[in-house]
Amino acid sequence: MVAVSDTQARALAEKSVLTGVPSKTGSIMVDTGASVTCFDTEVACELGLPVIDQGSMISASHSDNPVPIFYGKLSMGGISFDGLRAMGANLKPQGLVALLGRDILKLGVLFYNGCDGSATFSI
Repeated sequence: MVAVSDTQARALAEKSVLTGVPSKTGSIMVDTGASVTCFDTEVACELGLPVIDQGSMISASHSDNPVPIFYGKLSMGGISFDGLRAMGANLKPQGLVALLGRDILKLGVLFYNGCDGSATFSI
């Protein structure tokens, strides 16, 4: 799930602008080759996540592509990462709301079971 940060949710609630926390549920891909976690740009804009910076994305298909850096929250399987800086990327065509990069993966241990195709991430 991609959502506004806890700080932004509290600020919106104090202004009576928000009755629930804006969030979007969907698939998240673990990408061991990605340096940085990404939010789908369309999802981030739809949720009103603040753009806090601009970065340069380098990928197999892009070289030094300028992208927004959003501030938000990513939750999956009972684990939440609040106050996350995530690059904007066009992930919707792959059916994704976010891509989990090594900036998050370095915080825990990822086990992949090749026999059954399952993965476990623990912090």
